[in-house]
Amino acid sequence: MAAAKMSWEELGRRVAEARRIAGFSQEQLGKPLGLDRSAVSRIESGARGVDSLELSQISAQLERPIEWFIRPRPPTIISRRASRAAGKTQAGDLVLEDLVADVELLLELDVLDVPASTRRGRRVKFSNTADAEKLARAARKAGGVADGAPVDLVEVAERLGLLVFLIDVAHPGFDGSYVALPSLGVALVAGGLASGKRRFTIAHELGHHFLQDEFDTFVDLPVGKGKRERLVDAFAVHFLLPRKQVTQHFRELVEAGTDLRGAALHLGAAYGVSWTALCAQLKNLSLIKEPERRLLSDDVPTRAEFLERGLQFRPERTVPVLPTKFAGAVIRAYRGRKISAGRAVQMLRGSLGQDELPVLRPVPIEALAGDFEDEK
Repeated sequence: MAAAKMSWEELGRRVAEARRIAGFSQEQLGKPLGLDRSAVSRIESGARGVDSLELSQISAQLERPIEWFIRPRPPTIISRRASRAAGKTQAGDLVLEDLVADVELLLELDVLDVPASTRRGRRVKFSNTADAEKLARAARKAGGVADGAPVDLVEVAERLGLLVFLIDVAHPGFDGSYVALPSLGVALVAGGLASGKRRFTIAHELGHHFLQDEFDTFVDLPVGKGKRERLVDAFAVHFLLPRKQVTQHFRELVEAGTDLRGAALHLGAAYGVSWTALCAQLKNLSLIKEPERRLLSDDVPTRAEFLERGLQFRPERTVPVLPTKFAGAVIRAYRGRKISAGRAVQMLRGSLGQDELPVLRPVPIEALAGDFEDEK
């Protein structure tokens, strides 16, 4: 998008934002550029503009693409996890903005296949945990996982029109965020999270996407953000640990003589969720009582305990994890000479090296001649 659509004040705010997250003072940013602290301050306040060379130098210093400074923000950046400071831009937000810009570029280039929308297209009741469970069942059915546990949540989310990226984020307080685009959703989940928490975060962001939050609040009763997030958490729990399957599995184990802890360990390995979430759901489903939940929850099992019982978790994919449709679109854009090799590698976030890209054949001279004739 053209830089003219942004004011100097907005560009300055973006410079300040990137500088703070990079951990630079105004003096540290300005020194390599030959600018004193007051000049950087004026740039950040919008009182001083920058030319293309200065912006290129700022971009290199802060390790941000130039487009990030001059491109308007995505329509909605929604911070979802309660652990994050409200109203404060963090490293995860910047990574998410880059991902959204890449997705929008692939859409503009007409190389990204948009999955059929499976989000709710009408107002639905969403005011209590029973509503959350009902919507979780609907989401599982729409995602093709009505029976059994989801094996790969990134693939399930993609079938539901949500592109989930698992990428290492340099901020300890960031779990995940979601952006809604007109045709699909984009979610970033911190790749460094423990396996169970990672899956829960994906399911949480999927809840927001499935509810089509950017268009409607989908609440019949006034609820604050805190309650709403708890309801989306309930959606995530029921999506990962559906009542019917978990109840049946647990009872079969107990009836076969497995002790309560052993039954819980079997479920933990099968569904790949965090121990705390599992124990809470067993209590919610009346499979164990509160004293049993406390005892189980306080004694977090080690990997050795799972192995001792012959249990293993499904292997997690190595970070970065990119949606299949997104990665395929990047390759198609490169093969079609719509983006450079360097841009393709950058968009693939290190999952593929430049030497692994397809070898492009020279364009036949006849094709070029045809282009010239069309222009006459």
